[in-house]
Amino acid sequence: MISLRSSILAVCLQTCIFAYIFGENGITMADDTSAGTPAGGAGTADIVAASVLNFAQDVGLLLNENLHLGKTTIFSPVSIMSSMALLLLGSRGKNYEDLRHIFRLDVPPLRDAFNAFHTEFSAMMQEMQNNSVALQSRNRDNWRNTNVAFNIRTTPKVGDVPGEAMGNVIKIVNGLFVKNGYELNPKYRDIINSIYKCDITSLDFNTPKSRDYINDWVYKSTFGKIAGIITDNISADTNAIIASALYFKGYWENPFLSGATIIDNFYPDGIKNPAIKVKMMATAGAYPYYYASEYDCKIIGLPYVNNFTTMYVIQPNNSSRDKLRNLLKTLDAEKIEGMIAKMIYQNAIFTFPKMHLTQNINMKSVFRALGVNGIFVPPPVIDLSSKVLRRTQRGVIFPFEKSAGAPHIPTLNLLERWSLDRNRSSNLLSDLFVGDIVHKVDFVVDENGTEGAAATVTYLKRSGGNVLFRADTPFLLLVRHDPTKLPLFYGIINFPLPHFI
Repeated sequence: MISLRSSILAVCLQTCIFAYIFGENGITMADDTSAGTPAGGAGTADIVAASVLNFAQDVGLLLNENLHLGKTTIFSPVSIMSSMALLLLGSRGKNYEDLRHIFRLDVPPLRDAFNAFHTEFSAMMQEMQNNSVALQSRNRDNWRNTNVAFNIRTTPKVGDVPGEAMGNVIKIVNGLFVKNGYELNPKYRDIINSIYKCDITSLDFNTPKSRDYINDWVYKSTFGKIAGIITDNISADTNAIIASALYFKGYWENPFLSGATIIDNFYPDGIKNPAIKVKMMATAGAYPYYYASEYDCKIIGLPYVNNFTTMYVIQPNNSSRDKLRNLLKTLDAEKIEGMIAKMIYQNAIFTFPKMHLTQNINMKSVFRALGVNGIFVPPPVIDLSSKVLRRTQRGVIFPFEKSAGAPHIPTLNLLERWSLDRNRSSNLLSDLFVGDIVHKVDFVVDENGTEGAAATVTYLKRSGGNVLFRADTPFLLLVRHDPTKLPLFYGIINFPLPHFI
């Protein structure tokens, strides 16, 4: 079991058994040595972001169609991808090909620039966490360059307070915890540490102290917001644990009006069918908006303070669960990015359900449904006792040991060496066998700011708004880090929670 404590966060935990490594089903890695901007005109960053968003679309559609059967779904694509990237680097043969396929890395242009994917993805994740003003030069969506003639909201905004003072945080951490006596290929260790800043620690999984150590690592890495990620003792047959956690905390640029929150109707199957009761928030002001007649839907954006991250809400016209499901089948990363590119500021009155969503997703079932099965099947047991070299002979350096004279090797060189050498190595550590993959999310949407109720009536009854957006029917929710275009959270909201009968 994994438990979460935080306002908005996601945790993805893999329990992995690292079996004997370089087996018979190797593949040629000649295409993996190229780097830089792939052919086709688009920058590597945009292609990487599209890969992550398309993966989110595939997972969301699968969950909505099958595993969750039209219920609400919320998950973190970046958290899942950051942890699975570690498995991708450590896999080979059919497992490697299957993982590449579900992330669409086996087709041009990333097929011919696979190393570029890892270097760019890791750089983008680091930039997300820096929260630097310089990020705005990486990508500036068109709607940020538009203005409205006037703003019907004239009172002070939370966004006027510096972002750091508001406590805005994006934090992604990766850790690999290895059972005492089980040694990693040193090249693999160097790769994941250099690219994904993955902490690697050797622990005695036979004692509760190992569980406490991992919990403490996550707690400290997330500013004390995530406690007790592992609640049970670690299974005796576990050789390694990959942990990835994403924590996000943000304040709206224009907060919802606390005095305007009321109990109102939400219609899962359209306004002509029975409703459920939810707490509906309200706000007004200038927001990025686009009416997408080509997809029979509309999209509105709610920027967080400092405009680095935005929550986009996409809602079909006359929405229902069926209409949203059909829209999801139509959309992909290119179409979503196309709608965002066409957004401009509009004065809008916006109502949105107040939600606290918690989700436990068995990603093992998801990956199997997507066609990845090999990583969940343990390989044959092979006696490696005669091949195990002592740590000093193999040059394995664990985090608590320092090598004063070790030369620094650039990340790209490490990737190239790993791509060329891993299939012909006779060392230990090969394909990864995954015991389980659990993804958990705790997601809160509330007013995130307080304004007087007296101003509320003025906002909501003025006639200045030319857009009325009521999220009282099913919609798609996307929390996107705009400079990198990476999706932090992806939600299919068919039933906002909590709701009332």
